[in-house]
Amino acid sequence: MFTLEGRLTLKQVVEQGFAEIREEFLERLKRTIEGLLVAERDRRVVELRQQGEKVYRWGYTRRKCWQTLWGALERVRVLRLSSAWRTGFACWKS
Repeated sequence: MFTLEGRLTLKQVVEQGFAEIREEFLERLKRTIEGLLVAERDRRVVELRQQGEKVYRWGYTRRKCWQTLWGALERVRVLRLSSAWRTGFACWKS
C-alpha cells in the first residue's frame, strides 16, 4: 500500500510501486495455480471413474511455501486423490 508521508525520492516511489505490483501478482499467481490444480483434479477424477475406478477426493494440504522466480507463494492449497497411489499420480500426495 502506498504511503506518501513526507518527502520521497523517486527511487522510494518506484520501489514502493514495484512492491505493490509484485504483491498483487503473487496473489493472482497463487489463485491461478490453485484453480489449475482443481481443474486437473476434476479431470483425473472423471478419467478414473470412466475407467471404472472408485475415486475419493482426499481433501487438500497447504504447502507452507513455494519459491518462484517472482517471490514466495505462501499456503498454496494442493488437492489430493486417494487413488493417486494406484494409478501413478504419486505427485498429488505431498
